[in-house]
Amino acid sequence: MRLPTVKAPPGYLLTPPAKPKREGRTRAEMQPVLEKYHADYRAYLAHNAAIQRRRAVSNGVESYQWVVATPGIPCTVASRNDGRVFRYDTPPPEGHVGEGQCDAPDWCRCIARSVIPGFE
Repeated sequence: MRLPTVKAPPGYLLTPPAKPKREGRTRAEMQPVLEKYHADYRAYLAHNAAIQRRRAVSNGVESYQWVVATPGIPCTVASRNDGRVFRYDTPPPEGHVGEGQCDAPDWCRCIARSVIPGFE
């Protein structure tokens, strides 16, 4: 018996974008291709971060700790917020983790660690 195919709603990012191949292109020719790839990957990660935020809120989690997953990536937003606790209903000025501003050279690698009272 074959199971029916389930289609995702429009705009739902299920898989990350494929990394472009060089295929004999020069560095100058690859630059716009890589910029588009980085923008697409940022959108994919922001979408997943929003899903995780909504999932956490639906499970009763009210706040999270901002954690820099890869130290050494030059991002002023991450270095300023690392270790701080924020509420899901009042985002920081830069936006929630992964969804807001990030000045890393490619994409945000920060994560939101749920803060659950009694389990610190």
